[in-house]
Amino acid sequence: MTDRPGKRSRARAVRDTGWTLATLAVAGLLGLSLSAGSSCADDRGGSGGEAARDDRVTQIAEATDVHREGLMLYLAEAKNLHRIADVYLGDANVGAAIASVTRILAIPVPPDAPEAEDARMDARARLAKLLVVSGELDEAARVIDEGIAEASRPSFFVGNLYTVRGEVLEARAALVSPTSDPPGGDAVQFRTLKRAAIEAYEQSNQMLEALQKRLDEAP
Repeated sequence: MTDRPGKRSRARAVRDTGWTLATLAVAGLLGLSLSAGSSCADDRGGSGGEAARDDRVTQIAEATDVHREGLMLYLAEAKNLHRIADVYLGDANVGAAIASVTRILAIPVPPDAPEAEDARMDARARLAKLLVVSGELDEAARVIDEGIAEASRPSFFVGNLYTVRGEVLEARAALVSPTSDPPGGDAVQFRTLKRAAIEAYEQSNQMLEALQKRLDEAP
C-alpha cells in the first residue's frame, strides 16, 4: 500500500493558489489612485508644503471614477479572504479555508470590471482545488462549470478553469482506477475520465493559444 499524504502536505499543495492576482491588482490600483491624488493636490496649487503633504496622506484616493474605487475595494476584500484561507491552511484546516474562499464568490462584482471577473475566476479555481483536497469532487466540478458558464470573455483565468476541470476529472479517475488501493475499479470509466481530462486540458490550451495569437497580432 502506498503512503497517502497527510493533511498538512495536502493543504500545502494548494496553499499558494489564487491570491496573487488580487494582491497585484490591488497594489496596481492603489498606486494609480495615490498618483491621481498627488496630481490633484498639485493642481490645487500645492507646492510641496505641509498642507499638501497632509492632504495626500489622508486621502485614500482622489478617484476620478467611482467605478475604479469600487473595483479597488472589491479586489482588496478578495485579497484579505485569500489571506485568511492561507492562515487556515497553515493549521491544515481545509474546511475553514474553503469557507473563506467561498465568501469571495458572494461579494457583489462591480459592473464592467474585467479585473473583478478575473479575480472571481481565480477564486473559483482555488476553491475547486481545495474541494478536491477535501474529497468534494462533485462540488468542485460545479464550481468550475458555473465559472466557465458565467465568464463574459476568454482570459487566462477562464483557461485556468479548464485546467482545474482536468484536475477534477483526474481525481475522479483515480477513484475508479483498476490499480487503485484497495484493488478494484472500473477500467472503462477510468479511461473515459482520463480522456475527458485530456479534453479539458486541450480546451485550456486552445483558449490560451488564441489569446497569445491575439497578443502577437496586436499593433
